[in-house]
Amino acid sequence: MAITLDQSTKKVKLDLDGLTRDGRVEAKIAAGEIIVEEINRYLDRAESPVEGGKYKKKKVDGTISDLFEDGDMRAHITFEESEDGIIVGIFDDAPDIERTKAFAHNTGYRGHPHLSSPKNKREFIPTSRKGFKESIMRRVNSEINDIRNEEEFDKFEQLTNIDIQPSIESVFDIGNEALDKLILKALSGN
Repeated sequence: MAITLDQSTKKVKLDLDGLTRDGRVEAKIAAGEIIVEEINRYLDRAESPVEGGKYKKKKVDGTISDLFEDGDMRAHITFEESEDGIIVGIFDDAPDIERTKAFAHNTGYRGHPHLSSPKNKREFIPTSRKGFKESIMRRVNSEINDIRNEEEFDKFEQLTNIDIQPSIESVFDIGNEALDKLILKALSGN
């Protein structure tokens, strides 16, 4: 079975407008960490993190499937930065067996001679036509907005944190010693 990158990864475009270069990097890392964490939280409950995603809860033996039974497939769910967001999923550097399992679960064993069925899907990475659940993306967007707000606050703080000592010296034509006395007198209330 041939596995292509787009079948076990999802590109997620992020609203990075107004962020500095460092802010964009911070936002991408935060978004990737949140999405990977949320994928694992949903899988722990045997649910799909995909909006409208299907998830066959029971295995053939009747037990619940959280995709953590054998191997390390879930440990290989990660993210990479892209120009305008991130890519989340299981990448080509993961072992073939883990990529094969990811493909099989996500597609309902597409291509398998006996197991292929949409009823067998356990979607944990959205296809190109789907996205992650709205609640996950709200959390991502909230974090990006917090980063944006921090940057705006930092800009404001830098603009308002001006050294006023030279201005006072020039207005009152006084030196550092006299200025220190003036400030001490004002602080003491005398």
